[in-house]
Amino acid sequence: MYAVLMVDLKGSRLYEPERRNALQQYLVELTEALNRIFAPAMARELEFNGGDEIQGLFSEPSGALLCLRLLQRAVFPVPIHGGIGVGEWTVRTPERDTFYQDGPVYHRAREAIELAKKERDYMALLCTGGDGDRVLNAMLNAACRLTEQNSSHQNDLALLLELCFPVTLPDRTMNLRNLFDLALLLPRRQEICEGSGKPGKLSPEAFLAAADFGSHSLPARRTEEKTQNRYSGAHPYGAASTVVLFTGLKRQAVDTALRASNAYAERALALALRDELSEAWKEPDRD
Repeated sequence: MYAVLMVDLKGSRLYEPERRNALQQYLVELTEALNRIFAPAMARELEFNGGDEIQGLFSEPSGALLCLRLLQRAVFPVPIHGGIGVGEWTVRTPERDTFYQDGPVYHRAREAIELAKKERDYMALLCTGGDGDRVLNAMLNAACRLTEQNSSHQNDLALLLELCFPVTLPDRTMNLRNLFDLALLLPRRQEICEGSGKPGKLSPEAFLAAADFGSHSLPARRTEEKTQNRYSGAHPYGAASTVVLFTGLKRQAVDTALRASNAYAERALALALRDELSEAWKEPDRD
């Protein structure tokens, strides 16, 4: 079983040409960064086409989920539609990219994103063909909506939290050192995605320092097991204090902003959905 992620920018053709060109270039660089981070979970890399659609093929559904989650925050507040399809990859074209592949997994992803475009209450949909899709989609969209409601500053702090304590694949096979590639892009997010041209409150060095912390500390810390709340695993121990190290802000201000952004609640939903997908579609012979 494979998973296809499809993402489409809402109303991108209405942007001024200069802003649309800058956004497209940013998305090309963003997909390249995400490809390096999620390479162990990919069967075909994410590709960005001229129609403002991003598409990629993953060897496990949780990889597609976590990639969508990072992508949404990295293009915030640009609205997106997303679709994840789970199923068989039956039509394989060797040496060609994801747009040349086919099979039920692609059909379900296309069905999911087209339905998401029609549903006002759903930013993204997941289609597995199973009876549990309604519950999975309720969890997915609750997480997406929490992110949508953030301010720019809240989203930046949530991104910083994610760089420090990344939510990983169940087997932890992600290229965390490539978090640097993502961190290098994030300072441009406000100028390109918001179109304001105003610098964000966090310095470029803050994102790089957080990526350095996250890429080196996670294997030793086993972040999701060492938590303040053993039931959700979503609030890493010392999260606010760690983020403060890279921001120059007061701890109370950081803690208040992270809680107001619902960053911990969003992480709890992501972890629960990741584990549900992983358990439901793990290979029978895998430990």
